[in-house]
Amino acid sequence: MKRKVIQLAGKTFVVSLPSKWAKQHGIKKGDEMEVEGTKGKLICSIKNISKSNNINIDISNLNSSLIWYYLTSSYLKGSDEIEIYFKNIQTYNPRTNKKESTIGAITRITEELIGMEIIKHGKNHCIVKEISKIKSEEYENIQRKIFFLLKNTSQEILNAIENKEESIFQNIKFIEKNINKFSNYCLRILNKNLALDNTTIASYTRTIYNLEEIGDALIRLTEELILIKKINSKIIEQIKKLNNLLTLFCETYYNPTKEKLTNIYLLHTKIKNEIKKHKKTEITSIIKNISDKIMDSLSSKILIELN
Repeated sequence: MKRKVIQLAGKTFVVSLPSKWAKQHGIKKGDEMEVEGTKGKLICSIKNISKSNNINIDISNLNSSLIWYYLTSSYLKGSDEIEIYFKNIQTYNPRTNKKESTIGAITRITEELIGMEIIKHGKNHCIVKEISKIKSEEYENIQRKIFFLLKNTSQEILNAIENKEESIFQNIKFIEKNINKFSNYCLRILNKNLALDNTTIASYTRTIYNLEEIGDALIRLTEELILIKKINSKIIEQIKKLNNLLTLFCETYYNPTKEKLTNIYLLHTKIKNEIKKHKKTEITSIIKNISDKIMDSLSSKILIELN
């Protein structure tokens, strides 16, 4: 829509806000707004703006894995209150190959959704509600925690191999849950933060999904290493290079200089070329997948910087 520019006192320029938009967001006289100018655009937004919304879902006759998809998707969407209906009091858990109570499955899943709690439940329904509001300014801190966990996990894998301490492998598996929790929370922030432009949201979302998949891949790498009775020197060298790549990735993402980008590109290329020389295994496939996800995340970061 077009708005006319009004000049006040000979030097101040004013553009009026669309009345319909202002009413939708409850803007009143005296309210403060964030105003940011960039590349021919002037972005006006309400500070910490978020859209309140509730949702109803029916999970009758779904197994616990599908319940997880429904509930987590509602969370990522930004729902403040999720009312859940179910006919069956028990559900099948594909991971344990056993039945569990439906409300128990919902409780277990909700524990992974930061800020959400079950506030009410009956025989065939329950309500999951946001009890602590998300803060957009927390995004970078939470994202940094994901980077730290990935870097730390990679180092722990290397330590376990070099020191022949397989017990460390068991501890690494528990890190995945925190990576998933923090990743989901970041995605929820992005979906509720209406002040960000679409390009930035798309780039950040792509990065978070990559980070989560890197975490999953590190867990798969751990599981594969446990199966090997004696880990040969070639595998150790590949994992050392992967660890260096992840360390450089964490440093480069938050300070993407041309020198660092060049170094990480060269190391990524070296890892790929060395993998090509040897017989393809599940471990080499995982290492290549992680290194590719790292480069994809950096391309998203560059897009954010350019934007």
